[in-house]
This record gives sequence, C-alpha cells and structure tokens, in this order.
Amino acid sequence: MSARAASRTEIADIVEGFPEVLECHRVTGVDCFVIRAAVTSVQHLQELIDRLMPHGDTVTSIVLSSPVAYRTIDPAASVRHGVPDAEATG
Repeated sequence: MSARAASRTEIADIVEGFPEVLECHRVTGVDCFVIRAAVTSVQHLQELIDRLMPHGDTVTSIVLSSPVAYRTIDPAASVRHGVPDAEATG
C-alpha cells in the first residue's frame, strides 16, 4: 500500500481495527506498507480494499502456493553457511 503522506502515521492505527488484517509492515520502496490479510471471499477482499482506498493506493497480490513455508532460522546453520553470529560480532 502506498499511503498519502498525511495518512502514513494513521495507517497502523486504522488497520489495527480491521479484524481481517493479520500483519502490517512498514517497508521501503514504492509501497509504504505490506498488509497481510485473511478474507473469506473475493467480495470480502473488495470490501477491505474499499476501506483502505481513502488512505492510499493499493496493490493486491494473492498467494497461490508457498514453496517455502514459514520457518525459523537455526543460528548454528547460519554460522556454517558463513553468516556471522550477531552476538559474536556485536
């Protein structure tokens, strides 16, 4: 979502009140926010987008599959692959 300058500070408060919003992330780049939502239908998605539109421009993507599902990072594996341990370098 690309928010209008006046709305950027309000977006977090606004979407927090939307029960279908699972996550809202402030990001860099063209978009200001990435919002992850769970909707029950295309109609429900349209209604959510309609509620967001007064605050900025939306771009919608739908997950078709997840080749790599959510996983945690094993710190030991990171070190084995050349990623330094944050505590050792900090």
